[in-house]
Amino acid sequence: MGNTKSSPPSDREWYVILDHNQAGPFRLLELKKFITPDTLVWKKGFSEWTPARHVPELNILFEDEPESKPLHEKPTLAPLKEELGSEQVTVIMQQDPYQFILWLIVFLLIISYTFYLLNR
Repeated sequence: MGNTKSSPPSDREWYVILDHNQAGPFRLLELKKFITPDTLVWKKGFSEWTPARHVPELNILFEDEPESKPLHEKPTLAPLKEELGSEQVTVIMQQDPYQFILWLIVFLLIISYTFYLLNR
């Protein structure tokens, strides 16, 4: 009359590729801590490693993140609208002022060097 309990199937079923190494198994909610939509994942029943974005079960892990494109797709940039041209340039400068400052310094150096050569 031994009391034998059958252990429930493990919910640690997900394997991932991290830094070119296989890791796992992990629980579904553990994956949220370290995977991205492009992380390769695998579990029993899969025929090959698959990007997490293509596994419907994992979509819940990325619901609160903005939609991103796969790394191999090039982002498309919308052209500047003529009526908003100067306003958009201002917005770009506010988002990344360091690039603007760098180009301004390069421009001033070129102008200074040109005047130096002309007045020698």
